[in-house]
Amino acid sequence: MFKVVAAVLTALYPVVVFALLVVLKLPVRVLSLCVIALGFAAFLSAGIKGRASAGGTSGSAGASAKGGSFWLRFRPFLGASLFLAAGIVCFLTNQAVFLKLYSVAVTATFLFVFASSLVWGPNIIFRFATMADKSILNSAKEKLVERYCRKVCIAWCLFFILNAGISAFTALKCSDAVWSLYNGGISYGLMGLMFAVEYIIRIQVNKKMPGEYSITKFKNNSRKDDYILCYENTWSSKKYKTWLDFLTATAKIRAFLSEGSRSSCKEWILHCEDYWYI
Repeated sequence: MFKVVAAVLTALYPVVVFALLVVLKLPVRVLSLCVIALGFAAFLSAGIKGRASAGGTSGSAGASAKGGSFWLRFRPFLGASLFLAAGIVCFLTNQAVFLKLYSVAVTATFLFVFASSLVWGPNIIFRFATMADKSILNSAKEKLVERYCRKVCIAWCLFFILNAGISAFTALKCSDAVWSLYNGGISYGLMGLMFAVEYIIRIQVNKKMPGEYSITKFKNNSRKDDYILCYENTWSSKKYKTWLDFLTATAKIRAFLSEGSRSSCKEWILHCEDYWYI
């Protein structure tokens, strides 16, 4: 419950600041103390989450680190630090604008993380994709997925630049109500629209990705005998391998292994440089 409350207050930060500053008309320094308290709450929440994550196995921790979960583990601490910094600076200067610039700092942080992953790689969208679907790595579609994720990451960087600019403008030039409306509502709506558009595009992109099927799911009648599986050299040379060729080749291998199992050999190594047999 503590973590849920901290997360809700973080998400509704612009609305909370507007309510306390404009509706309840709290003094700026009192409001800054509230923000500092919220920062401490977020920091404690992140600490609880961190200790819970530390209880996992070393294998899962290694896999998470490899998948790029470093950002996921330390993001709550970074958000709490931004809260504390905004509250302390506001308390010292007695200027509410520093509280409103918190939204700009959060967006700028996201921009830095996404942009830096584009430079040093792999990009953070690709990391999320491989964490969600372990079959992407070392598959035929890995490079295609990585290129698509890179485009998505660039699109999010452009969004963060635009969002940070508008957020800064509302904080410096607009009223508290306009700032709260954009940062507490419109920006979330635009982010949701980005997710929705990307999801629709991703569905279309996935249809063009090369599919992979386990050989154990096939039967001898899964395809017609003249179904073309692959070709040699160029398509125009008309040197094809059909489903019947595949059944014949696998039957020969099966017969060879069956005969070999009667001998003293208990283990086999199958190796061929021709992908057709692999």
